[in-house]
Amino acid sequence: MKVSQDFLLKNFKTYIVAIIVFCITAGTFFLFKEDKGGKSFFMMASFVASYYAYQNLKTAWKHISKGILIGLGITLFLFVIIETIKAAISNAEWDFMCFYMQGQLGLHHLPFYNAHSFKTLLQSNNYHYNFSFGFRNEILNVGLLPPPISMLLFAPIGSVDYDTGRIIIAILIFIFIFVNAYLANLIFAKKERSPYSFLFVFIIIMLLPGTNGTIGFNQTNFFLLFFLLLTIYNINKPISGFYLALSLIIKPLSGFLVLFFISDKKWKSVTYFLATIIFLFSITGFLWGFDNIVDFFHSPPTQRLPLDLYEQGVNQSLLAVLNRNLMKYGITWKMINLVYYFSSAVLVVLTYLASKRLNKINIYVSFCTFILCMLIIYPSSLDHYMVYLSPLFIYFLFLKKSKKYFWLMILPAVSFLRTEVFFSYVLLWIALLYIAFFLLKTDAQEKLILA
Repeated sequence: MKVSQDFLLKNFKTYIVAIIVFCITAGTFFLFKEDKGGKSFFMMASFVASYYAYQNLKTAWKHISKGILIGLGITLFLFVIIETIKAAISNAEWDFMCFYMQGQLGLHHLPFYNAHSFKTLLQSNNYHYNFSFGFRNEILNVGLLPPPISMLLFAPIGSVDYDTGRIIIAILIFIFIFVNAYLANLIFAKKERSPYSFLFVFIIIMLLPGTNGTIGFNQTNFFLLFFLLLTIYNINKPISGFYLALSLIIKPLSGFLVLFFISDKKWKSVTYFLATIIFLFSITGFLWGFDNIVDFFHSPPTQRLPLDLYEQGVNQSLLAVLNRNLMKYGITWKMINLVYYFSSAVLVVLTYLASKRLNKINIYVSFCTFILCMLIIYPSSLDHYMVYLSPLFIYFLFLKKSKKYFWLMILPAVSFLRTEVFFSYVLLWIALLYIAFFLLKTDAQEKLILA
C-alpha cells in the first residue's frame, strides 16, 4: 500500500497535467469540430506540444512532458473510438461499398473486368440499394479497379453481409492503427523505446488528417501502411520484398517502391518481390480463372474510368493538379498528359539519384524518398493516402541532433495537409533532395543529420 501511495505522489504532477491537457484538447477539438481552420490549429498545436514533450522526457520538465503525452493520447484514443463506431454504422456509399461490391464479383465468379458483370450481378441477386450516379459511373460501369490479386482481399469482404462486413473492417482499421504505432515505435524509437515513445507515435499518426478520412470511409490505408512498415523493419533482409509484394493486394501503387530495391541493388529482395507476385497471381488465377488476369492487361479499368476522376479535389496527384490548373486555359488532355509523363520521368530520375545518396547516410530516409515520389506521380493518389507519410514524419520527429530540421521540413509541409496535400509531398520531396544534393556535398558535418 505504501508503494502505491509513493507512486501516486511521485506522479501526481503528471496526472494533474494529463487531466488539464485532456480537458483543453477535448474542448478545443469539439469547439472546432466543424471549423477547418480550427482543426488545422488544433493539429499544429498538438503536433508541436507532443514533439517538445517527447524531447523533454529526460529533463526537469519530465512530469509535465509525460502529462502532455498522456492527456493528448487519451483525447485521441477516445476520438478514434467514436469515429470507429460512426464508421461501423454509417450508410455512406464510399469507400467500403466499393470494396464490398467488387468483392461480389469474385464471390459470384463473374469476370472482373467486364463492364457488364455488375449488371448481371445486380439483376441476378435482386439488389435494392439505390446507387448514386457517381457510384455507377466510377464503379459499376467499370468493374474491378485494381489488379486481380486484390480479389484476395475483396472476396472475403464480400463473403459476409454488408453490415457485418462494414463492422469488421471498422474494427480491423481500429486495431491496425495501434499495430502500426507499435511497429513504427519498434523501428524508430530504438534504444529509447518506452510507453511514452509509443504514445508519441500514436499521437502523430492520429493527428494526420488522412487518418480521420481513412476511418470514416473504411479505407484500407492502414493495412497497406502495415506492410510498408514491415518492409522498412526488414529493409536489409530479402523478406522485405515479400512484404512489399503483399502490399499490392491492398493497393497497386506500392509496386512503385520496388525501384528502391533496384537502386540499392538488393537483388534478393527484388527476387522475393517477383516470386511473391507470381505466386499471388497464380493463386488468383486458380481461384477465379486466368482469364481475369489476361483481361486486366487486355482491357484495363483505366480505359473505362471517367476522366473527371483525374481532376477532382480529393485527387492530390501531379496529374490532377495539372488538370485543375491547366484545363481552364484550354490546354488539351493530350498535352497535359505529355507534361505529366515528362514531369513524372524527371521526378523518378531525381528520386532515384537522391535515394542512392541518402542511402549512404540512412536507409529509411532513402526508402521514404520513393514513397513521396509514389504519392506525387500516382494518378489516383487521394488525399487520405497521406498516412503513408507517417514513417517519414516519425523518423524526423525522433531525431535529436538538430531541431532546426523539425521546423525546416515538418511544419511547413504539415501546414498544407488540410488544404492541398500535394504541396506537402512536394515540400518534403524538395527538402530531401536538398539534403541529398547540397547538404551532404557541401558540409561534412551535415552528413550526420540523418544518422
